[in-house]
Amino acid sequence: MKTPIAIVLLSVTLIGFAASALAGEGHSATQKAQATHEMVELGELLDTVARNSGKEFLVDRRVPAEVVVGTLKARDLDYAMFLTVLRNNGLAAIPSDKTVKVIPVGNVRQYAPPMLRENDAAVPDDEWVTRVIKVENTNAVKLVSLLRPMIQQAGHLAADSDANKLVIVAPYGVTVRVAEVVDEIDVPAVRTQTPQQ
Repeated sequence: MKTPIAIVLLSVTLIGFAASALAGEGHSATQKAQATHEMVELGELLDTVARNSGKEFLVDRRVPAEVVVGTLKARDLDYAMFLTVLRNNGLAAIPSDKTVKVIPVGNVRQYAPPMLRENDAAVPDDEWVTRVIKVENTNAVKLVSLLRPMIQQAGHLAADSDANKLVIVAPYGVTVRVAEVVDEIDVPAVRTQTPQQ
């Protein structure tokens, strides 16, 4: 039995209208979501944060011109909140001697995040840093697979088997959490004595 061409065309047309309506609903939902999250020019945001913090910024050409700040007011952002906004937008800030480089987070390992030897409450949680953690009682190499899920993809976690140390490149708050987990795990093994008979 042959299907009339008119029925096939009508079916294709109806499917096209349905798909278009669904796409329109999705587009409308996206527009509503964007409307509730304030977008600001990155240049304006950098000017505000530079005035508030005294820092100077260099911006990678791959960084977008606008960022989402949600319900935050750009004029009220301090440096720590600015770093959080960058992180939420897939960006990072790498401080150097005189400037702070704003880059896509995927490029963070190509730069030199500052080295921290111990916890420092003055460092914002979302500032990228490099940490080396000495492991005393556990094999550092074995800890890598346990700790890796705590490090975002742009970060780095490796073990030096000879020195039994972990090397981490991640936002400061993440490195603090990793160090806390290592402290909980890296305890001397408890030896049980077998009763003498």
